[in-house]
Amino acid sequence: MAEDLKFYTKVSISRATKTTDLPDATFADVAKQLAGANVYDEASVRERIAELERQRGVILEKPSQMGMIDQTPKSATTLALAAVSMGERKTNILATTSLLHMRHRLLMVYTYRVFETAKDPTILQDFTKEWVRSSLAANP
Repeated sequence: MAEDLKFYTKVSISRATKTTDLPDATFADVAKQLAGANVYDEASVRERIAELERQRGVILEKPSQMGMIDQTPKSATTLALAAVSMGERKTNILATTSLLHMRHRLLMVYTYRVFETAKDPTILQDFTKEWVRSSLAANP
């Protein structure tokens, strides 16, 4: 369960696109669609997370999109909050989803952190931004 894994990352690539080059223009369109689906406003993201922290007694049963938290010409990252439950055990999970255009492929990186304190969103966002940027720099 999530309490056992408080912070973890998963990297994946679609089988369908594993051997197909993704042109820069196509990635730009994908990132634009992702950006259009979420309002990029870090202040409002922080406010929403603080509001949910105050309401911690309420477990969200489906993901709540928190918006776009980072974007570069080769990446786009969103933040969401979801409730995870197994039997009697329930917890809130913060999740970032990053799309990376790396070596003409589309990589998806999912990073999760249990939402226990007001610092957790910042820790997750900082880690994700650093991981994405370091990975892109190492794979020009």
